[in-house]
Amino acid sequence: MQEPEAVVSGHPMLIAGELVESSSGLSDPVVNPATGENFDYVPHGSREDLDRAVDAAAEAFKTWSVTPFEERAKCLLKFAEEVEKIADELAKAQTMEQGKPLANSMGEVRGLIGSCKRYAETGEIT
Repeated sequence: MQEPEAVVSGHPMLIAGELVESSSGLSDPVVNPATGENFDYVPHGSREDLDRAVDAAAEAFKTWSVTPFEERAKCLLKFAEEVEKIADELAKAQTMEQGKPLANSMGEVRGLIGSCKRYAETGEIT
């Protein structure tokens, strides 16, 4: 694994509803396993970032857990819609990150979309 670098990532973390960089100011390279080359950077999450994210998730769960199913279903459908808009981009990134065939990556992205829609319709997570 490569060492974190002082490079600003174009992909901030989402913590407590805010897009933020790592508190350390560092980023980790994302390596294409097929070529060994860095193709992007992501924030190097620190212990402080992790603690903030876990605390924010625990706080958010207090309201999410009592949110009516219909509202949660709308959120899942909106998420599926947004993922569908960038499905090709997500599949390509996953292929570059993991080295798997593009068709497999696209299958996983489509699976995510389908699962969100199914859970929004049935409310059952199996």
